[in-house]
Amino acid sequence: MNKAINNAHQLMFSAHVKHVLEKITVYIALFGFLTNLLLIVLANNGLLPFAVAENLKGTVIHAIYTPFSIILFYEVYLFVYHLSDSFSLSIGKQFEIASLIVLRRIFKDISEMELAGAWWSDSHNLKLGSDMLGVILMFLLILAFYQFNKNREKEPSYTNIEQFILLKKVIALLLIPVLIGLSLYSLGGWLLEVTSYEKGHITTLSEVNYIFYDDFFTVLIIVDIVLLIISFIHTDRFSLVIRNSAFIISTILIRLSFTAENYMGIFLSVTAIAFSVLMLYIFMRYKDVERLR
Repeated sequence: MNKAINNAHQLMFSAHVKHVLEKITVYIALFGFLTNLLLIVLANNGLLPFAVAENLKGTVIHAIYTPFSIILFYEVYLFVYHLSDSFSLSIGKQFEIASLIVLRRIFKDISEMELAGAWWSDSHNLKLGSDMLGVILMFLLILAFYQFNKNREKEPSYTNIEQFILLKKVIALLLIPVLIGLSLYSLGGWLLEVTSYEKGHITTLSEVNYIFYDDFFTVLIIVDIVLLIISFIHTDRFSLVIRNSAFIISTILIRLSFTAENYMGIFLSVTAIAFSVLMLYIFMRYKDVERLR
């Protein structure tokens, strides 16, 4: 049984598969960018006979949204890829996904900047500015998170570590069909919404920036909690339990940021990452105290 799990995990998450998916992602992202660009040109010239074409009108900057969305899906795979390696690394990938979601939103909103009149006080411009500042802070905090995680001493944190890693591999394998199903469900829901919009049943479309990722982070919260509960079997270290619990709190805050209004969303995202960075730093210092006991 253990051998079968390890073989299946190696098949899905080998370095070769990762490299192949990376190349495929680049090609699909380029194709998506060119396709979106073509649709924008057609929509701007009134050559698309659909009501939804009004939402496709824009500039070249709007087309960048599509390849970023595709790259985000690859980041989701990297999260699952690192899940069995290190809980900390998988959390770092969650932070990267959150920052890329905000960055993608910036590309969408930057083309709608108000440059006339009192542009400095325009609410859209202020929101755009706060997102840009937020991405900078998130990037710096993610750097600090990885630096702390890299510099901490690599000593065994769990008893029966092989069994714990095997359980994480099982979770990673189960996540693949769950995330594929979630992707198809989100795409189907969006297509149904577009159809309703075309028929005039609804007058507005949902915020596309959080389609799939709203539910995705809900799944992450469940996965993180399951890993936390499993870790209780393999460790009784107070500092490790506190650290892992802090990571879950950060994931919850990021999930809440998707539904927050105005500036609260970016504030929650930055706060979530800062909280984990600080807790990771305290965890490193606390290990020195544990050795003296």
